Amino acid sequence: MRKKSHKLQWLEEVNHRGELTKEEANVYHRSKLGHKGETDFDKLCSYFLDKPFPIIDDITLSYQENILQMDKIVVNDHTIILIDIKNYHGQYTYVNNAWYTQQKLLSHNIYEQLHRAKRITKRLLDDFHINMKVEGVLIFMNPQSEITIEDEVTETTLTYEKIPLWLMNLNENYRKCPTNGWHTVIQNHTIPSYRTDYICSEKRLAQLKKGIRCQNCGSFHIIHKRYTLICASCSFIEPKETAYARTICEYGTIMHNRSLKRSDILAFVGDNYKEKYIKNILNKHFEPEENFGKRHIRYVNKGCQFPYWFENKIDYFEKLEQRKYWK
Repeated sequence: MRKKSHKLQWLEEVNHRGELTKEEANVYHRSKLGHKGETDFDKLCSYFLDKPFPIIDDITLSYQENILQMDKIVVNDHTIILIDIKNYHGQYTYVNNAWYTQQKLLSHNIYEQLHRAKRITKRLLDDFHINMKVEGVLIFMNPQSEITIEDEVTETTLTYEKIPLWLMNLNENYRKCPTNGWHTVIQNHTIPSYRTDYICSEKRLAQLKKGIRCQNCGSFHIIHKRYTLICASCSFIEPKETAYARTICEYGTIMHNRSLKRSDILAFVGDNYKEKYIKNILNKHFEPEENFGKRHIRYVNKGCQFPYWFENKIDYFEKLEQRKYWK
C-alpha cells in the first residue's frame, strides 16, 4: 500500500475539522497533487507490467549519515531503477543545469536529487559487494505539464505521453533479478518515513470540530444505532466499532507528538459518545504504554490515519461491514 506522507495525513485531518493557514493550504494542495501523481503512476505500472518485477514503493534509505527518499524502485535483471515522480502543472525548462518555470528559477534541482540518490544507492551496494547497475528515471505525471530539457542529461526523463511506451519496453525486456542479497541490503537500511514538523497546539486543538466525522461526506451529524452509526446528511452507514477506532486514529494523527490518553480522546470525540464504549475500543485495539498504572493508562500513538494504523487488521474491520445489515 502506498501511504500518504505524514505531512499530508496531518494537513488532511486538521482541514477536516478546522481551517488551514494560507501556507498550510498551499502545502496541502501540493502534497495532494504529488500523492495523486504517485498513485496514478502505480496504476499505470499495474496495467503495463505483468511480469514479476520486484517493486518497492515510497522508500526511505539511510546509509553513512545520508538519507534519501524514493517514490518507487523497480528491479530488472542486474539494474535497480530509482524513479522520482512529479505531478507538476505548467511549463518547466531545464537549461544551464537549472530548472525554471515561467522564467523563474526553482530553488531546488530535481536532477541533482536523483543524482544524489543514485550515488548513495550505488555506494551502498558496492560496499556490500553487490554488483548491480543503478539508473534514475524522472517522471512527469501531469498531462497538462510542458517539459523542455535543453541540456544533455544522463537520467531518463518521461512526460505523461511517453510513460506507457517506456513501461511496455521495460515489461518486454524483463529479466529475473539476481539472488545476490540486494533486497536484504536495501531492507536493512530502510528507515521509517519522517513525521511532519507540524504540531497542533492546545489552543488550536480546542478550536477543532469535535465528534465522529462521516467518512463519506465529512458531516458531524451522526445518528447512533446499536451496531452502526448513520450520517444524517448522506445516509452513509459505518460499523460503530470502526467509526470509533477511526476517530481515535484521527486524533492520534493530529496530536502525533503525544501519547493517547482516554481523557483526551473523550474531549476530542465530544459529549454525545459513551465513555465506557471508548474505553472498550482503546483496550481492544490500541496498545498500552508501559510504566503507567491502571488509573493513568496511556496508549501508543502511531500518529497515522486508520488504514495505515490497522493495515495488519484490515480483514477484521472488513468483516465488521456485515454489521451494517444487522437489526
